Amino acid sequence: ECKDRCAKSVGFTSSRVKREEGKCKKACASSPGFMRFCAFTGTALMLCVVPLLGSYKGACRCDCCIGLGCSARVALFNIAWTSYGFSIMWALPSVLEDAGEVGGKVLFALTQATAMITMASSRVYADRASAGVPPAPGPTQMAIVGAPVAGPSNAELQQQIQELQQQVRELVKLQTLQASAAPSTAVPNVSPNGSNQF
Repeated sequence: ECKDRCAKSVGFTSSRVKREEGKCKKACASSPGFMRFCAFTGTALMLCVVPLLGSYKGACRCDCCIGLGCSARVALFNIAWTSYGFSIMWALPSVLEDAGEVGGKVLFALTQATAMITMASSRVYADRASAGVPPAPGPTQMAIVGAPVAGPSNAELQQQIQELQQQVRELVKLQTLQASAAPSTAVPNVSPNGSNQF
């Protein structure tokens, strides 16, 4: 009796709602083209973000290899590409899985978000370094491997080279003076029989 009153006041019954729901599910299952197109477009657009963010000047420079130590820029750059690689494994499942399944979509979104955030952070560190702004202090700025060794500047090295060249010139003069003075003070040769010969 209650159902009949509700049906008269609302205009449809619960069995009709269930029938309509069943029709919608069938229609969604039989024509997923639009949903697949949206999923493919979204996935393709998201896959473009990290390579575009990672194409900044000096992105592939290895600070560790040239003696500058490991930096936050390099660490974040490597994390971004690793996460991007994992996201590629979930790109196809996120497009092809049914609308009700979200596993591939969630994993793809998480790995892509991680890759985008870390690559953007790497780019920020690179922009700060190129602008000459000192990076903010923190635990990420400590050099872990390959820390640079403090040494003289280029001007100091040039001065040391000039001093060494001057010392070499003085040594050559001294050697020529000694060589020219040597014939006047000749040492007599002693023969095996004991007589001196000049």
